[in-house]
Amino acid sequence: MEVRASLQKVSGSSDSVATLNSEEFVLVPQHADDTSTKDDEKPELKIVSNGDEQLEKAMEEILRDSEKGQSSLLVDCQSSTEISDHSFGDVSASQTNKPSLQLILDPSNTEISTPRPSSPSGLPEEDSVLFNKLTYLGCMKVSSPRNEVEALRAMATMKSSSQHPFPVTLYVPNVPEGSVRIIDQSNNVELASFPIYKVLFCARGHDGTTESNCFAFTESSHGSEEFQIHVFSCEIKEAK
Repeated sequence: MEVRASLQKVSGSSDSVATLNSEEFVLVPQHADDTSTKDDEKPELKIVSNGDEQLEKAMEEILRDSEKGQSSLLVDCQSSTEISDHSFGDVSASQTNKPSLQLILDPSNTEISTPRPSSPSGLPEEDSVLFNKLTYLGCMKVSSPRNEVEALRAMATMKSSSQHPFPVTLYVPNVPEGSVRIIDQSNNVELASFPIYKVLFCARGHDGTTESNCFAFTESSHGSEEFQIHVFSCEIKEAK
């Protein structure tokens, strides 16, 4: 399948493929009229229906720890002014002032995984937040990893061209040194895996478009000059 073939390029080798499993979650931009945001403002996390306090605490700790380490997280979609553009000459100045995004999780469909005995390398795996009910549309190369327009274009392309989308689970680590993993739910095969700090940007499809139920994130696990965007579709939950 075309999607599965492209995944081989994402993983470090054909023997180690990463898998993403995601519960229902939505990235939403902050209100445009919120001009009082300070440079040192912490990333925000909102959970639907006064949900699991353990989940909220764990995710907020990741956001804080990663921010201190100047690392970009899947759930940390702050403006690129907080991230050095030294290695990314293609990021325009107009993009550095974009508002941050918020991640809204539905705790009824989210769980904290228990540590696995060991990974293939023999090292214990960290706890992760699991997101299920996601469909993986595929991945492709992008030239501007923090460009929302390019991310939306990639979502539209993958949504229209993906012939064999399949359900996956997305693992987001509870520690800033952990790895994001994409797992094929049908056979539990890992399709992609990379350190959380390699995630550069995340975006969601605009309401009223065919990509409104899609989201994507970019990562640089193959080097500072090669960027991939991973595209998913999911059921969108309105924030409460």
